[in-house]
Amino acid sequence: MRVTAAIVFVLCGHMTAAFWLLLWKAVDP
Repeated sequence: MRVTAAIVFVLCGHMTAAFWLLLWKAVDP
């Protein structure tokens, strides 16, 4: 259970980082 939670946390963190990177690129190309 702990491992699954860690995997989900990492995936969510990666998705959030990718989202902010895309947003930054869109705002300041």
